[in-house]
This record gives sequence, C-alpha cells and structure tokens, in this order.
Amino acid sequence: MFRLQGPRAATGSPAGQLGQAEGGIDTLRSTSDSRPGKKMSVETKGAVGGPTPPAFDSHFHLDRGWRQWGMKGRMDRQRFIEMRLPTPPRNPVNLVGGVMVHCDPGTWPSAWALQEPPRGSPWVTAIRVHPRKAHQLDDSSFGKMEQLVGLPGVRAIGEVGLDQSQRDPPLLRQVGTLRWVLNLCKGRPEVPLILHIRGAPEDHHSAEAHLKVLTTVRERVASQQSIHLHRFNGGMQEAVRWREHSQCLFRLYGEVNKFDQEQGQVVLSLPLERILLESDAPYFRPSWVPNNSYGHPQYIAEVAMGLLAFRSGDTLWALLEATTTSNAWALDRGRREDDCK
Repeated sequence: MFRLQGPRAATGSPAGQLGQAEGGIDTLRSTSDSRPGKKMSVETKGAVGGPTPPAFDSHFHLDRGWRQWGMKGRMDRQRFIEMRLPTPPRNPVNLVGGVMVHCDPGTWPSAWALQEPPRGSPWVTAIRVHPRKAHQLDDSSFGKMEQLVGLPGVRAIGEVGLDQSQRDPPLLRQVGTLRWVLNLCKGRPEVPLILHIRGAPEDHHSAEAHLKVLTTVRERVASQQSIHLHRFNGGMQEAVRWREHSQCLFRLYGEVNKFDQEQGQVVLSLPLERILLESDAPYFRPSWVPNNSYGHPQYIAEVAMGLLAFRSGDTLWALLEATTTSNAWALDRGRREDDCK
C-alpha cells in the first residue's frame, strides 16, 4: 500500500503555509465526490535538509521540453526532471511522479519500450493527438497510435478533443478524430482519457465546446471511463455536467490565476480528490521567470499557489499532498485492474 509520509499540514494550519502567493504563471512565448485512495511513499527532504511537499505533475511534455531546454543526447526523464534550472522554483517540491505526454508521432515511444506495464511506477506515458494537429495525421500515424495505446506501457490516452480557438483544422475533422480515439478506450476504462477542450474566442467558458465533447464522450465510452479534463477552463455549468461523471478529474494549470469569479467558484467547489495539477511544461512558466526561459515540472507548486487564491482554507502542503494521492489512486487502480486480467 502506498503511504504518503512527511509533515502533514492540516487545512488552515500555519505549519502548512509554505511559500508566498505572489506572481503567477504566464503563457510561454517561445520560438517554437470523494473516493478512497492509496497513498504514495515519498522522501520529503529538500536540498537544505528541510521538508518539501510531494508533488505530481499530471501533464507535461517530455519530448518538447527536452527540445526547448536544449538538452543533448537521448531523451531521459530523470535527467529532465532533475535538471538545474537557471531560475530556481520559489516553492521547491519533491516530484514523485507525472504523466509524460508525447506530442508528435515522431517522438512517440517505440512499441518495444511500451511492452511492459509501469508496474506501479508513478511516471507514466500518454500518447496524444492534439485536436489542432488532427489534419496532419495520416493512415500511418493512426495505425501507429492504435498499436501503441493497446500496449501495457501506455497509461493514458490523449490529449484529444476539440479546439476551436483557431479556424483550422475544420470542426468536422476534429470531431472525426475524437470519435476515432474514443473507440480506442473500449475495454480499458481504467486508462485515463485526457480531454483538451477549447472553444472559439466568443464561446464563453468554452461552453459549446464542452457540451459537444461531453455529448460525444457519452455516446462512445463506458460510464466508468476515467476522464481527465486537461487545462479545465469551464464555468460552473460545465463543471456540474462533468462532475456527474464519477470518474472525472479536473486538471488545473498556470492560468488559474486569470480565472474569473465564476471559475474561481468552480475551483472552490471541487473536492481536493477531484483536482489534479499540471505544469503543461514547457508551455507555461511563472511570471517571475525570464521571458527567454520555459516552463518545467519543478514549478508545479506555482499552480497550487494560484488555486490558494480561491481556496484560502487550504494550505500549499495539503493541496499538493491531496493531488499527489489522487494521482496515485488513479495509477494504482489501472495497475491493479491489469494484474487481474
């Protein structure tokens, strides 16, 4: 059984008031309710011997991060996670796991590398088809994705969905790709489906896009399908609809500091067990990080700090601990169900 160890800061406890709520996270300008969970065993010693909270980054791009940071040699998760950042995080964390989303067919892991399940490893692989890239996929790419997502080493599917923030690709093409990917979820409800939902600029809270995706999902996947809403930006109505799906978790990211009042109420209303944090690195960076730098999973605590602006009754430690446990539960659920097959 996983168990999270280290100083537990009770909600509202002064002991949990780590860091200061300053800054925020900016979009990168680069050149290119409740359920039982298993707790994760972690080390909690920081660089200077003090305790650091555990953290899980539920969405980062290892392939693009490796390239953006100019790292050399064969792509290596540990090297990337442990790299020395030119601008250190203000709120250091102990990264105990994450979801590595591979963006492009050219950087998808090989079938050989995904033959074995992660066997409880908190670092897992996701294969995605970004909706804005739907028109670039050919028969070969579709065939490769179909092969990879059926392998034991893939622990999440996506991100997939709808993105109407730009004109291309056409909506019908995106919907067709979404339906095709949803068919890959059949028989694997324990593998999280990561949904990317962005409405047109005039679509307030992406309401139309959320409704379209929700309707399509309900038509094609099992009611017990695990769903993660990547970079959730909906309002209260969208949150209520998705919460009716018992296995739906809400991923929140750096731009939570730009949420309006209604979206802030969503953040406040969600049980901690249904919140996940994501850096979406390398695409978001804290506002105090220079413009010529990039996002990184080590900055994940800044996302949590943005949530605390709406959840004043929580603490940074409690928030990071709860979201780490939520991810451990989701990953362990998939591993245990695989073991029973």
